[in-house]
Amino acid sequence: KEKPSEELYDVDADPYNINNLAMNPAYDSVMKRLRKANHDWLLKTRDIGFLPETTLYALAQKGAPAAQVDYARLVNVIEAAELATSRVPADFRKLSTRFDDADPAVRNWAATGCSTMPLASGKYIPRLKKLLNDSDGAVRTAAAEALYRIGDKSSGLKGLAAALDDPNVFVRVQALNVLQYLGEDALPVKERIQKLIPASSNPGQEGMIYDVR
Repeated sequence: KEKPSEELYDVDADPYNINNLAMNPAYDSVMKRLRKANHDWLLKTRDIGFLPETTLYALAQKGAPAAQVDYARLVNVIEAAELATSRVPADFRKLSTRFDDADPAVRNWAATGCSTMPLASGKYIPRLKKLLNDSDGAVRTAAAEALYRIGDKSSGLKGLAAALDDPNVFVRVQALNVLQYLGEDALPVKERIQKLIPASSNPGQEGMIYDVR
């Protein structure tokens, strides 16, 4: 199941973290304080985990990824990630201006926001279809997933199938991660998935791939 956008627990009274207090109005001031503390910590520690794996892999080929990401870029990427995952309609309106951002990581989060808020994203289908031709593989795959979740399953599956042929292994993995949750809807691309299995693969690996049936 999807996790909530935010979680807050009273770990003394609720040591097993069962009762999520994040949406309880009585804890609004606590949420604002901790939300800011978390945001500031992400920037202070230069958390590059908000960059797509495809981007991190490309940076790693040139050396330490964190050393190559400037602070201004990280601010924009983290802001887009927070907007994309809040599930707040007002935040999504802000995020919708980022479909054409110069940074592919920001475009990736703009598309991802459509997946987290599919009911509010129908009017952005033309923008997402444009992103299916984006120069960045992670953006194309995120757009395909969003289209599927919004209801344009045909365009979504077509985009995910195309991602399976991407030369970047992390784009292929990203697409497979989406397809494994689609159940029988993924059957049209079953043969393309099977072609990814090397001839020397063992039964365990093959079984993992076949879980998409």
